[in-house]
Amino acid sequence: MVSGTTWERVIRSTRIGLSVGVLIAVMASIAITVGLGPSYRGLLEALLTTAILYVGGGVVGGAIVGLVRPIASRSLGAALIGVLASAPFFAGTAFAVSGFEWTVDTTITLLIVTVALGAPLGVVWARLFAAAGRA
Repeated sequence: MVSGTTWERVIRSTRIGLSVGVLIAVMASIAITVGLGPSYRGLLEALLTTAILYVGGGVVGGAIVGLVRPIASRSLGAALIGVLASAPFFAGTAFAVSGFEWTVDTTITLLIVTVALGAPLGVVWARLFAAAGRA
């Protein structure tokens, strides 16, 4: 059974993930619009896909962080959280870049990127929250 404080932590982290996802989706949408041009025929589809993937990834990543946050007190736990939380973002990006076809190469790339980038980001994020008194 999940306690009330766990649900509160999940909701708080999901809100943060949603905020980060929306921010990244907006920045990516601006980059896509500038890069492709407003007259590009598939622009609306590209923008919708970007928004769904990043906002969805933020929500899923935030919920994961909220569930496993108690292990963030140690560096290894924080690194694991970073890997888990970054996986939805990087998976969505890999899915979109690969033309919505998932291959073994996509899986290998996802594993490498989530460990190489997610783990250090998890440790940094946990230390920032600890320094701010929110850990």
